[in-house]
Amino acid sequence: MLKSRLPVRLPESIDRRYVAAALSVLFGGVGHLYLGQQKKGLLIVGVAVLLAPLGVGLLLIPLGMYDAYVIGGRVQRGKRVGAWEFFWHPEDGGPAESTWRVLNIVATDRSEQPLGSDERVIDNSKSSVHLTRNLRLQKEWSKSYRIEYERAYRERTTTDHKVTEYLGTRRTAEKLLRTKYGIAERERQQYEEMIALKVAPYKKVRLCLQWKQIMQNGVIVLCDQHGEQANVPFSVVIGLTFDQAQLDES
Repeated sequence: MLKSRLPVRLPESIDRRYVAAALSVLFGGVGHLYLGQQKKGLLIVGVAVLLAPLGVGLLLIPLGMYDAYVIGGRVQRGKRVGAWEFFWHPEDGGPAESTWRVLNIVATDRSEQPLGSDERVIDNSKSSVHLTRNLRLQKEWSKSYRIEYERAYRERTTTDHKVTEYLGTRRTAEKLLRTKYGIAERERQQYEEMIALKVAPYKKVRLCLQWKQIMQNGVIVLCDQHGEQANVPFSVVIGLTFDQAQLDES
């Protein structure tokens, strides 16, 4: 059975049964359009228009109102409703599948991730004067990101792996993330910084550099047709930094 489109979102306190029934009284089929049964609603609208001059359309109003009331109750309870489901069809006991859309991208905190180490040796062991050496530090890096779909979690319920099964949602999330942080494929960047290193007379110095990636962490906020939200963690490499240690050797 074909699945219907998403029903119009209203506050949870509003009962869809009464809204759908009232709309059906005003004009046949409109209540079903509101519930997301697009094809069925359009068919009922067309039949109502064609039969209106004959006066037969008035006979369909109570039937359409009752059908909209029953189907609205199923939607209200979060049940799966088919595109051509009528009140005489048995109710599907399964819950309606969530269809997720990207609501927002929220940055949370920053962290650092080890990237490797370098060593430089400055030998002043044969000189009787202080030595100041200016070193140019360079390292190539690129912006990249990771979306941890397997760690997606909902706000009010337990983790549901189906949150991450929608390829369309994934593509949208990745596109928005790349745009927000200016991430381009295969684009390499060059980190460069000058440091001054002082070496005492008759000393050899070993400079140890610990490179680290600066990570921007956050969550991609998803929302489904029931108003429930889910968070998908992400991290983006936004820069480089390093720690340095200077070891004096005789």
